[in-house]
Amino acid sequence: MSRPLLSRTLLGAPGLMALGLGLLTLASATSAPTLTLAQQAVKAQVIVRATLGTPASVQENGQNWTVYPITVAETVVGDAQGLPKYKNQPSVWVLSGIQDGPQLPSGEAMLLLYTSRFDSPLVGFTQGVYGVSAGAGGKVVNGLPEGTPGVIKAPPPAPPAPTPAPAAPAAPAGTDAPPAPPADATPGTDPAAPAPTVPDPQTDSPATPDSAAPITSDSATADAAAPATDAPALPTDTAALPAETPPAETPPAADAAPAPPLPADTAVPPAPDAPATPDAAPPAPDAPPATDAPATPTPAPAAPAAPASNALQPGQLTLDAFRKAVLDARAQGGK
Repeated sequence: MSRPLLSRTLLGAPGLMALGLGLLTLASATSAPTLTLAQQAVKAQVIVRATLGTPASVQENGQNWTVYPITVAETVVGDAQGLPKYKNQPSVWVLSGIQDGPQLPSGEAMLLLYTSRFDSPLVGFTQGVYGVSAGAGGKVVNGLPEGTPGVIKAPPPAPPAPTPAPAAPAAPAGTDAPPAPPADATPGTDPAAPAPTVPDPQTDSPATPDSAAPITSDSATADAAAPATDAPALPTDTAALPAETPPAETPPAADAAPAPPLPADTAVPPAPDAPATPDAAPPAPDAPPATDAPATPTPAPAAPAAPASNALQPGQLTLDAFRKAVLDARAQGGK
């Protein structure tokens, strides 16, 4: 059986001519464009829901193949009997040794296939296979590309939690912390230094001693006798200074006159009796002990609503929705 190369399908005849004398090996990596589900449905020749069996290694015409026998449960498009056979059973043949080749899962899957034996018979090289699993509302198709009508988009990942700031190192045990400066201390000064002494302007200034040098000649005597012109001379005799004025004395107050004595026969009226203190009010009867009111139970916070068991997850469609999506795409594509 002749086998068309996947390179011819992806590049076309003009693309092969552009390669010149270069060789395109089957084991080289194949870069296929990303296709939507609608594009895959239009390109597929067979669309089936089948269970993939245990793969087998088969050598044919000098090429090694990995062959997956399938048990078809449903044919959506085309004829599954047109697929290559292995032991008279429809199979998926994948060329061994392909870099980044498809890895088919075990179990049930939806397969979008070419009927010819390419390097990979999957539409889009690795894209045309979607696992099928059981859900509460029925079977669902998994792993569908984003943008497929009816497929829920996956939520964005949560941002990383902020890193807490490191705590300040604690002072070692037995170490006294330095005392805090007083609130009224001037910055940059030593609180233990004594304050400068300010002279009292009301205190008499001490007499200025004579600063003239001793007279040794007549000319010096004449110079000393001349009055100074720069500043008035200060008196050296303390008697010439004005005397301090003593404080004025306040005469003592006159003695108060004594009160006249009472006559001997004058009787002192007795003090009035203090009013009697009324008896204290009788004690109130004992009140019945207070009864504790029953505590009102605090309602527990409502638990978050559990997702519906039949809700679809991102990348999922029900079997009915998948069939409708591929058949509508083919109808719009004229298939």
